[in-house]
Amino acid sequence: HVRSRRQRQMCIRDSSITVVGKGTAVNTGMRKGVVTDIEKTGAAIKAAVDAAERLSGYHIEHATISVSGSHVEGQNSSGQVAVSNPDREIRDDDVDRVLEVCRAVQVPGSRMLLHVLPSSYIVDGQEGIQQPRGMVAFRLEARAHLITAGATAIQNLEKCVQAAGIAVDDYVPSSLAASELTLTDTERELGTVLVDIGAETCD
Repeated sequence: HVRSRRQRQMCIRDSSITVVGKGTAVNTGMRKGVVTDIEKTGAAIKAAVDAAERLSGYHIEHATISVSGSHVEGQNSSGQVAVSNPDREIRDDDVDRVLEVCRAVQVPGSRMLLHVLPSSYIVDGQEGIQQPRGMVAFRLEARAHLITAGATAIQNLEKCVQAAGIAVDDYVPSSLAASELTLTDTERELGTVLVDIGAETCD
Protein backbone atom coordinates (compact mmCIF):
# COMPACT_ATOMS: atom_id res chain seq x y z
CA HIS A 1 0.00 0.00 0.00
CA VAL A 2 1.44 3.37 -1.01
CA ARG A 3 0.94 6.23 1.45
CA SER A 4 1.82 9.90 1.07
CA ARG A 5 4.92 11.13 2.95
CA ARG A 6 2.69 12.94 5.48
CA GLN A 7 0.64 9.77 6.10
CA ARG A 8 3.81 7.72 6.59
CA GLN A 9 5.18 10.23 9.10
CA MET A 10 1.86 10.15 10.98
CA CYS A 11 1.99 6.35 11.09
CA ILE A 12 5.52 6.45 12.48
CA ARG A 13 4.57 8.94 15.18
CA ASP A 14 1.43 6.98 16.02
CA SER A 15 3.50 3.78 16.37
CA SER A 16 1.09 2.01 14.02
CA ILE A 17 3.78 0.17 12.04
CA THR A 18 3.53 -3.62 12.25
CA VAL A 19 6.53 -5.75 11.31
CA VAL A 20 5.29 -8.77 9.36
CA GLY A 21 8.64 -10.03 8.12
CA LYS A 22 12.30 -9.22 7.66
CA GLY A 23 15.18 -10.27 5.50
CA THR A 24 18.92 -9.80 5.83
CA ALA A 25 21.82 -10.47 3.50
CA VAL A 26 25.57 -9.84 3.47
CA ASN A 27 26.42 -6.93 1.18
CA THR A 28 29.99 -6.35 0.06
CA GLY A 29 28.96 -3.84 -2.60
CA MET A 30 28.70 -0.76 -0.36
CA ARG A 31 31.21 1.23 1.64
CA LYS A 32 30.36 3.95 4.16
CA GLY A 33 26.80 4.20 2.89
CA VAL A 34 27.78 4.55 -0.79
CA VAL A 35 27.38 1.92 -3.52
CA THR A 36 30.72 0.64 -4.78
CA ASP A 37 29.40 -2.34 -6.76
CA ILE A 38 25.91 -2.18 -8.27
CA GLU A 39 25.74 -5.89 -9.11
CA LYS A 40 26.72 -7.07 -5.61
CA THR A 41 24.44 -4.58 -3.89
CA GLY A 42 21.51 -5.46 -6.14
CA ALA A 43 22.03 -9.16 -5.43
CA ALA A 44 22.14 -8.52 -1.67
CA ILE A 45 18.92 -6.49 -1.81
CA LYS A 46 17.24 -9.25 -3.85
CA ALA A 47 18.30 -11.89 -1.31
CA ALA A 48 16.98 -9.79 1.60
CA VAL A 49 13.71 -9.12 -0.20
CA ASP A 50 13.25 -12.82 -1.00
CA ALA A 51 13.78 -13.70 2.66
CA ALA A 52 11.30 -11.05 3.81
CA GLU A 53 8.71 -12.25 1.30
CA ARG A 54 9.03 -15.88 2.43
CA LEU A 55 8.67 -14.91 6.08
CA SER A 56 5.77 -12.48 5.62
CA GLY A 57 3.83 -14.10 2.80
CA TYR A 58 3.68 -10.75 0.98
CA HIS A 59 5.06 -9.85 -2.44
CA ILE A 60 7.13 -6.67 -2.21
CA GLU A 61 6.89 -4.30 -5.18
CA HIS A 62 7.54 -0.86 -3.62
CA ALA A 63 9.85 0.39 -0.89
CA THR A 64 10.99 3.46 1.01
CA ILE A 65 14.78 3.43 1.01
CA SER A 66 16.98 4.37 3.96
CA VAL A 67 19.93 6.62 3.04
CA SER A 68 23.09 7.18 5.07
CA GLY A 69 26.68 8.27 4.57
CA SER A 70 28.74 11.43 4.61
CA HIS A 71 26.99 12.68 1.46
CA VAL A 72 23.81 13.31 3.52
CA GLU A 73 23.84 16.93 4.71
CA GLY A 74 21.50 19.45 6.30
CA GLN A 75 20.95 23.19 6.03
CA ASN A 76 18.49 25.67 7.51
CA SER A 77 15.93 27.64 5.52
CA SER A 78 13.04 30.01 6.14
CA GLY A 79 10.08 31.39 4.24
CA GLN A 80 6.89 33.40 4.62
CA VAL A 81 3.52 33.70 2.90
CA ALA A 82 0.34 35.72 3.31
CA VAL A 83 -2.60 33.73 4.68
CA SER A 84 -4.86 33.26 1.68
CA ASN A 85 -8.23 32.46 3.26
CA PRO A 86 -10.80 35.29 3.56
CA ASP A 87 -11.34 34.54 7.26
CA ARG A 88 -7.55 34.62 7.83
CA GLU A 89 -7.59 31.15 9.37
CA ILE A 90 -4.41 29.18 8.71
CA ARG A 91 -5.18 25.94 6.90
CA ASP A 92 -3.23 23.06 5.41
CA ASP A 93 -2.75 24.83 2.09
CA ASP A 94 -1.11 27.80 3.84
CA VAL A 95 1.29 25.50 5.70
CA ASP A 96 2.07 23.64 2.47
CA ARG A 97 2.77 26.92 0.66
CA VAL A 98 5.14 28.26 3.31
CA LEU A 99 7.06 24.96 3.32
CA GLU A 100 7.29 25.15 -0.47
CA VAL A 101 8.93 28.56 -0.07
CA CYS A 102 11.41 27.01 2.38
CA ARG A 103 12.01 24.24 -0.15
CA ALA A 104 12.71 26.70 -2.97
CA VAL A 105 16.36 27.29 -2.03
CA GLN A 106 19.10 26.90 -4.58
CA VAL A 107 20.27 23.28 -4.35
CA PRO A 108 23.31 22.44 -6.53
CA GLY A 109 22.73 20.02 -9.38
CA SER A 110 24.97 17.50 -7.64
CA ARG A 111 22.58 17.41 -4.64
CA MET A 112 19.06 16.00 -4.20
CA LEU A 113 16.56 17.41 -1.71
CA LEU A 114 15.19 14.57 0.44
CA HIS A 115 13.18 16.25 3.18
CA VAL A 116 11.92 19.59 4.47
CA LEU A 117 11.52 19.39 8.24
CA PRO A 118 9.68 22.35 9.83
CA SER A 119 11.24 23.28 13.17
CA SER A 120 8.90 26.14 14.13
CA TYR A 121 6.43 28.68 12.76
CA ILE A 122 5.99 32.42 13.25
CA VAL A 123 2.43 33.77 13.16
CA ASP A 124 2.21 37.56 12.68
CA GLY A 125 5.56 37.96 14.42
CA GLN A 126 4.78 35.59 17.30
CA GLU A 127 7.59 33.03 17.43
CA GLY A 128 7.76 29.49 18.76
CA ILE A 129 4.52 28.20 17.24
CA GLN A 130 4.61 24.44 16.69
CA GLN A 131 1.14 23.96 15.20
CA PRO A 132 -0.25 27.01 13.35
CA ARG A 133 -3.29 25.31 11.79
CA GLY A 134 -6.53 26.89 12.96
CA MET A 135 -4.89 30.10 14.16
CA VAL A 136 -5.96 33.47 12.71
CA ALA A 137 -3.23 35.58 11.12
CA PHE A 138 -2.23 37.75 8.17
CA ARG A 139 1.27 36.31 7.72
CA LEU A 140 2.75 32.85 8.28
CA GLU A 141 6.47 32.22 8.46
CA ALA A 142 8.32 28.93 8.84
CA ARG A 143 11.79 27.86 9.85
CA ALA A 144 12.81 24.52 8.42
CA HIS A 145 15.74 22.15 8.13
CA LEU A 146 16.48 20.80 4.66
CA ILE A 147 18.14 17.41 4.23
CA THR A 148 20.00 16.82 0.97
CA ALA A 149 22.05 13.93 -0.38
CA GLY A 150 24.50 13.38 -3.21
CA ALA A 151 22.49 12.92 -6.40
CA THR A 152 24.77 10.27 -7.89
CA ALA A 153 24.83 8.29 -4.63
CA ILE A 154 21.01 8.26 -4.64
CA GLN A 155 20.83 7.32 -8.33
CA ASN A 156 23.25 4.41 -7.89
CA LEU A 157 21.31 3.16 -4.88
CA GLU A 158 18.06 3.39 -6.85
CA LYS A 159 19.59 1.35 -9.68
CA CYS A 160 20.46 -1.40 -7.20
CA VAL A 161 16.95 -1.45 -5.75
CA GLN A 162 15.37 -1.49 -9.21
CA ALA A 163 17.69 -4.36 -10.22
CA ALA A 164 16.10 -6.32 -7.39
CA GLY A 165 12.65 -5.68 -8.91
CA ILE A 166 11.59 -3.01 -6.40
CA ALA A 167 10.16 0.42 -7.27
CA VAL A 168 11.39 3.26 -5.04
CA ASP A 169 8.57 5.31 -3.51
CA ASP A 170 10.64 7.61 -1.33
CA TYR A 171 13.93 8.09 0.50
CA VAL A 172 14.44 8.69 4.20
CA PRO A 173 17.75 9.53 5.92
CA SER A 174 18.51 6.69 8.34
CA SER A 175 19.17 9.20 11.13
CA LEU A 176 15.70 10.71 10.66
CA ALA A 177 14.04 7.29 10.60
CA ALA A 178 15.87 6.30 13.81
CA SER A 179 14.85 9.51 15.57
CA GLU A 180 11.21 9.21 14.51
CA LEU A 181 11.02 5.65 15.83
CA THR A 182 12.95 6.03 19.10
CA LEU A 183 12.55 9.59 20.45
CA THR A 184 9.47 10.82 22.29
CA ASP A 185 7.84 14.18 21.61
CA THR A 186 9.21 15.46 24.93
CA GLU A 187 12.76 14.44 23.99
CA ARG A 188 12.40 16.26 20.67
CA GLU A 189 11.09 19.42 22.35
CA LEU A 190 13.85 19.45 24.97
CA GLY A 191 16.54 18.79 22.38
CA THR A 192 18.22 15.41 22.07
CA VAL A 193 21.26 14.10 20.23
CA LEU A 194 20.72 10.60 18.84
CA VAL A 195 23.87 8.87 17.56
CA ASP A 196 23.30 5.77 15.43
CA ILE A 197 26.63 3.92 15.47
CA GLY A 198 27.03 1.53 12.56
CA ALA A 199 29.80 -0.67 11.19
CA GLU A 200 31.06 1.96 8.73
CA THR A 201 28.89 5.05 9.25
CA CYS A 202 27.64 6.97 12.27
CA ASP A 203 24.52 9.11 11.80
